[in-house]
Amino acid sequence: MLEDCKVQCPLHRARFDIRTGAVLDWANFPPGIQLLNVVRGEKALQTYKVGIKAGQVRVNVPEA
Repeated sequence: MLEDCKVQCPLHRARFDIRTGAVLDWANFPPGIQLLNVVRGEKALQTYKVGIKAGQVRVNVPEA
């Protein structure tokens, strides 16, 4: 689900800023997940530079 610059995981309901990958709201579903959150902590998403060239979306994924 995408709204403004926010994306939400449909399974865990965590929300992230797609520009930076920053956590806006950490996983709060299913019930009891909060106990696991204490152990694993929040984790931002990896982001990549995106552009449009010749009408195609291009994602710049750096080599490992």
